[in-house]
Amino acid sequence: MFHFHGHGSSRLEALMLEDAAHRLGLRVITFDRPGIGFSDPQDGDRLLDWPADVAEAADQFGIERFAVQGMSAGGPYALACAHVLGDRVTAVSLVSAGPPPEIARRTGPRVRRLAWWIAYRFPKYLRRRLAQFRPDGVPQEEMVRTRMLRVAHWLGGEDERLMQIAALRNVLARTMMETARQSGAGNRAEIERLVKPWGFDVTQLRGPRIFVWHGD
Repeated sequence: MFHFHGHGSSRLEALMLEDAAHRLGLRVITFDRPGIGFSDPQDGDRLLDWPADVAEAADQFGIERFAVQGMSAGGPYALACAHVLGDRVTAVSLVSAGPPPEIARRTGPRVRRLAWWIAYRFPKYLRRRLAQFRPDGVPQEEMVRTRMLRVAHWLGGEDERLMQIAALRNVLARTMMETARQSGAGNRAEIERLVKPWGFDVTQLRGPRIFVWHGD
């Protein structure tokens, strides 16, 4: 299974799956997206460029068929693989996946719909705000840990309980710091990439089984 990390995250996110992978005999492969962690930046890349990278990696590993899993913002990349790679993809797992922009702009809370609409219609404004929200430089670990606990409290329930596990907090802190190893540019470019049309219609996917985990 190829695991695609969420936004503001990195390849280290897959460490959360390590115990389960060993228990199930599952081979999990993950890598950073362009400009994140150790991955080279790639100017002007599109969402539909990602499946070719995954296919090349699979070829180098000698893997003919594989499943894909996307966490949060990694979900669109998993769906893109299902769209482009056809029978090579055996199954798709979407974990709290981000929606296609045309869906996000017309459903959900009004504030969120407005935010997606502004991001789509005014890309230069989005770029300025992203520079403020995701500045360059690796964040301080203490700041990352404080933010994690604050977000967990907002979400409540199982998320808040899980954040009390020190080992999990340590993995999340590492992966969130790794995302800015080069700068914040990789994550800023990703938001711009995902608010634009993806280049395919998710409702027309007829390939592999798709599993969705969202909410409870």
